[in-house]
Amino acid sequence: MLSNNFIGPGGAKAVSKVLINKKYITELSLGVNGVFAEGAVAIGASLKDKKYLEVFNFKKNEIGLQGMKALEEVLTLSKTVKELNLSGNNIGDEGVSIIIKAMIKKTKQSLNVLSLSDNKITSKGCKTICEFINKCGCLQELQLSNNEIDNDGAKALVAVLKNKK
Repeated sequence: MLSNNFIGPGGAKAVSKVLINKKYITELSLGVNGVFAEGAVAIGASLKDKKYLEVFNFKKNEIGLQGMKALEEVLTLSKTVKELNLSGNNIGDEGVSIIIKAMIKKTKQSLNVLSLSDNKITSKGCKTICEFINKCGCLQELQLSNNEIDNDGAKALVAVLKNKK
């Protein structure tokens, strides 16, 4: 765990060189490090074959859509993601689509916590998340604060949660 250190893209590249040689990685916490898209690309490449990542905290790294695309394969291939924190990365609705597409492909859902606060997500992205909630019975915590979700998105979220009792 190296959260809150501002390792930057260079530090992320150094960490990725260590990760690539590890057979199993179950938890990785690199939040608040300013790794940006460049660092996300390096971390994504080093985690591609790690199929048992359970906890991934990459919050507040400003990875943007390019960085999210670099992490797509990690989310798709990892069989056991239980907690995913990508808050504060400006991934927007397209980034949400990448996450949900990767998670829906899993035969056995295990995602309990999804944190996507501060990502410029609109109601469109919120509705994409609602589709996932409909298909995934295991999600227990969803964090969407400080986004751009309007009344339509809130209504869609309330409706899907009402049905999930």
